[in-house]
Amino acid sequence: LPLTDCEEVTISGVRWPLTKVSLHPIRQISLSNESEGPLRIQMASGSASLFLPYDGSPTWTDPRLP
Repeated sequence: LPLTDCEEVTISGVRWPLTKVSLHPIRQISLSNESEGPLRIQMASGSASLFLPYDGSPTWTDPRLP
């Protein structure tokens, strides 16, 4: 969900990947997709919210953590 103008958004590891697209809060009310493996999201600029289903265990990893 773009909160501001988001530029060069790339989403991989999903059923419907995106490559360097622009997302704008006025045009997109929401964006739905399905994970097909490790999820990777990149964007050059902007702010967005990401909502994931939660089953009680983390669904992500942080390389900065041991």
